[in-house]
Amino acid sequence: MDSYMQDSLLNAYVADLGLSISISNRAKHGVFGILPYIAPEVLNGKQFTTKSDIYSFSIIMWEILYGTTVSYIHKLNEIDLQLQICDSLRPPVNKEAPRCYVNLMKECWDKDPEKRPSAGKLCEIFKKWQDNEDIYLS
Repeated sequence: MDSYMQDSLLNAYVADLGLSISISNRAKHGVFGILPYIAPEVLNGKQFTTKSDIYSFSIIMWEILYGTTVSYIHKLNEIDLQLQICDSLRPPVNKEAPRCYVNLMKECWDKDPEKRPSAGKLCEIFKKWQDNEDIYLS
């Protein structure tokens, strides 16, 4: 990770690295992005919202937890994979992962965008975790 993506206390930051395009450049009904990060509602043709970003963040949470990128190892074509993601396909989670982290990650990738937490709520939760080393043991 580049030094500008961490502060002096080694806190990491998630940033848009310019791999996406601006909303103004999108086609009205087009879907853009890397498939595992695209929220199910967007794949279903609904409007992209901040809740869609929360879904994408949940995939980043999974990648941070396991130290690898999400790869659905299915012999599916892209359309079938999209349908399975819309029908709740998510990356696997092992039992050794910290429950509080896993529960939050699953809340963020909920099929229903209204059940996902806001970015503000995520910041509150992460701040609380940062101040409590024992939180990861539960």
